Formats: sequence, structure tokens, C-alpha cells
Amino acid sequence: MHSKFEYFDKTLMIISDSVDEIVNNNYLKIVIIKSGSGIIKINGIDTVFTSPELFCFNDDDKITIIKSKDLDVSSLLFDPSIINENLTLDNIKQGLHETTAITMLDGDSLRPFIIRDDAYCGMLSPGPAGLTRLMQLSDATLKYVDNVNESFRPCRIRSYFLEMIFFIVEMYYRRDPIKIDVEMINYDNNIYDVILHLASNYHTKITIDDLVKIFNTNRNTLREKFIKVTGVPVITYLIKLRVRIASILLKDTTLNVSEIMEHVGFEDISHFGRIFRKYVGVSPSAYRKG
Repeated sequence: MHSKFEYFDKTLMIISDSVDEIVNNNYLKIVIIKSGSGIIKINGIDTVFTSPELFCFNDDDKITIIKSKDLDVSSLLFDPSIINENLTLDNIKQGLHETTAITMLDGDSLRPFIIRDDAYCGMLSPGPAGLTRLMQLSDATLKYVDNVNESFRPCRIRSYFLEMIFFIVEMYYRRDPIKIDVEMINYDNNIYDVILHLASNYHTKITIDDLVKIFNTNRNTLREKFIKVTGVPVITYLIKLRVRIASILLKDTTLNVSEIMEHVGFEDISHFGRIFRKYVGVSPSAYRKG
């Protein structure tokens, strides 16, 4: 699927279901990971992701999908002038110092696509409900992009798209400051396969013996290589991954704590509570409230 919105001989938007669209082009990019998992390199840093995820990229971001499994994506590429005719990629990145107040406000809505620091690489975690809303807005936008005979087509496209941008910027400002991911500090193709397996199967029971059999290795080699790549043992990495996903579900769903515990692969509610408090600082119930 590949759809374009062109206005006055300018391509303002491209909607695609291909990962290839997100690389090497001069647009801002919304990439919605609807299902699947993978490892992505963003500006030299390797990051694991599990659906649902949302990526906000700019034209300077260097992006490579290193590994993926069962990936289903929706990509929306856009020129910032669709939001405000005075916005360009260059003046957004330069800070919009000499412009109108309205243009500055509109430019601020694109911060998720521009700002990069140690705590934010362009990845947001919308959760199941957030994914549903994003896809509703994406599908509504696509409907009018494809319907060239629709009355007020440009206005309808822009309306749904702006609602999507405001939803994304709200996610950006409300994102949790707690960082419980584990960075990958060295590359090892075999260990990356293990990490992808963990990201794809975190909700199931996983043991070291299982991994040894699946990846045809031994316990000592697996431990040594995994620590070299991530800095932590396999089970610690898996626990952190599960806690991160649990924290998203606590904020984004109405599932009770026991249901979330089971969804992310824990089997005992007391153990889950202790582990969650260890990494997040509060109990699951307190985290949800506050």
C-alpha cells in the first residue's frame, strides 16, 4: 500500500505499509508498529522494541531495522508545511527564532520528531488503547488521501492529521521518565537473536535451559556473551522487559494487576509486586494511580 497527498504540485504526505519508506527521504515520519518485535538502530544506538510502539523520526535520523519478527507497520511521512505553511525542516531544527507566535506554537507540536537526548530517541509506547486511537486517525487520514473526489478533501486530511499530531505530542510530554530498558552495548548476531526471541515471547515461560536448546549453545557461553552485549544476565534483561511492558499496561488499560502480571509472563502476584517495586520504586497499584 502506497498513497500520496499532493497539493499545489507539492507532496505533503505519503502513507505506506512498508518499512523501506522510513529510510533516506526528506520528510518527518510517523511509524506505527502494530504488531511484531524487532531491534532497530537509531543514530548509532541499538534499541529493542515490542508492539505496540510509535517512532517519530526526522530526516537526519539514521535508521536501520537490524532484526524483526512478524512486523506489521503503518508509516506516515509528511512535510511540516501541512501543519503551517511557514514550517520547514530547516527552520524547525534551527529553533524558529524569527517567526510568528502561531508558527512557534505549531512548531512546538513537532518536538517529538526533533528532540533527541539520552532519555528519548524518538520512540514512544502508546499501549493498546493508544494504538487503537492512532490507527483510527491514520485510517481516517488515509481514507481522504485515497478519495480524490471528496469535497473539502485537503481540509479533512489536515483535520485528522492534526488530531494525530496532538495525540502524539501529548504522549511525548506525558511519557514516563522511568527508564527500565537495557541498552545493547556490543553487537553479537547470535545474542541479538536471543534478544529478539525474548522480545517476541516475554509473555511465555522462558528458562535458560530453553534458550540453550533453541540457540544450540551452553549456559556459560550464553551468560558470558549476553552480559557482554547487554551488561546484565539473560533473566535480568527479561525481567526488565516484562516490567517495562507491565508499566505501559498499567497506564493504558483497565486490566487488573493480576491480569497484567499474567500478560507479561509472571506467575506469582507477590513476586511480581516485589520485582515491580524494585525497578520502578512503587507498587503496581500505586504506579497506576500516580
